[in-house]
Amino acid sequence: AQQVYASASNLIQAFSLARSTAIRQNSPVQVRIYKFQDDDILSEDPQFRAFQVTGVKPSPSGDSFFQVADLQKFESTIVMSRFSKYSSIVSSETVLPSGDSYSYVAVEFRPDGSTNLETNPSEPWTITLLPDWGSDDQSSLPKDARTLVISPDTGTVSLL
Repeated sequence: AQQVYASASNLIQAFSLARSTAIRQNSPVQVRIYKFQDDDILSEDPQFRAFQVTGVKPSPSGDSFFQVADLQKFESTIVMSRFSKYSSIVSSETVLPSGDSYSYVAVEFRPDGSTNLETNPSEPWTITLLPDWGSDDQSSLPKDARTLVISPDTGTVSLL
């Protein structure tokens, strides 16, 4: 349970850093959560296991990206649920060209502190973190799972 909470706290800090950096630099900043195969966990399927804060330099010829903070893995064997039922954010997964061994979901913070997520009061944007041993179960969550809710308009993140 402590590892889930620590991972959730670290992710909340990353969201806070991204939001404040976007406001301060007057430029978009993303939090990317990466999905990849990891031999440290039980699941044979790729899982969302790490995150990174990435700056965006918008350009008509194609945006460029730069690192704001180091890539950070979730604690121990913690993963983000890959099922939209528990982590609605996965509906925006970016699948890279074949040959790349990972994909990611991104939340982009704008210079006004808002996000690129659509506002829909009936369907909040969620991220659920849980131990890998519960990651393949779509019917229920382990009792120590934790869900973060992202407010699209203000960019605030709260822990349920």
